[in-house]
Amino acid sequence: MVASPNRSDLLVAITSANSIVVPDTKGLPASFRVGERLPSGARLLRVDPRSGEAETDRGLIRLE
Repeated sequence: MVASPNRSDLLVAITSANSIVVPDTKGLPASFRVGERLPSGARLLRVDPRSGEAETDRGLIRLE
């Protein structure tokens, strides 16, 4: 399932197997690790650098 991402859940970059960059509440790039909550409130569960996807408790977000 691919969720319709919120503006804050647009995946900007994957920095490691457990870290991503998404816009913060001000729209600036911010790094988040697995287990942390994104600005939208979704919890980051898994990062797959190979596929360019990150899984949250609300669905998948893809690298744009």
